[in-house]
Amino acid sequence: MHRKTLIISFFAVAAIIIVVAVGVFAMSRAPKQSQSSPTGPVKAFDFTLKDIDGTAHTLSDYRGKLVFLNFWATWCPPCRNEMPSMQELYEKADKKQFVILAVNAKQDRDTVRAFAEKNGYTYPILLDPNYKVSGQYRVRAIPVTFLIDKEGNVVGRVVGGREWKWEDIEPLLNK
Repeated sequence: MHRKTLIISFFAVAAIIIVVAVGVFAMSRAPKQSQSSPTGPVKAFDFTLKDIDGTAHTLSDYRGKLVFLNFWATWCPPCRNEMPSMQELYEKADKKQFVILAVNAKQDRDTVRAFAEKNGYTYPILLDPNYKVSGQYRVRAIPVTFLIDKEGNVVGRVVGGREWKWEDIEPLLNK
């Protein structure tokens, strides 16, 4: 009986050590918080992607505006659920101060264009067919939204879908 207890205890301790080691490894590989750093603001990665009409969009061209950078896909239910509220934001916004860039990850242009047209989305929808920009932003789950201030600094990151409200965005326009 004593030997059986000793073996069970050994395996329990080994399991705990493995769980802790995996947790430490995962934390070391997790994306860093993008909102601030000890050395100052975190600059957003600049990129150029084409939209569903073939027009190129470069993030730095939107300097001076608050940028709502959203990563999504048509097959993602939380993405689809938040998009109508994003359209409402886009319609309410002063386009001289605010822009939405919705980056679709790894889907073909025809699929994305048909989805946007069917749902009446008029904000720029960019294509990231090789996941290059999504990778730069360490997108591991979608939807994820980054808010980028007028100077090009990441000032917010929201993981998961939500109902977007103008009251959440408007205070950032005056910063």
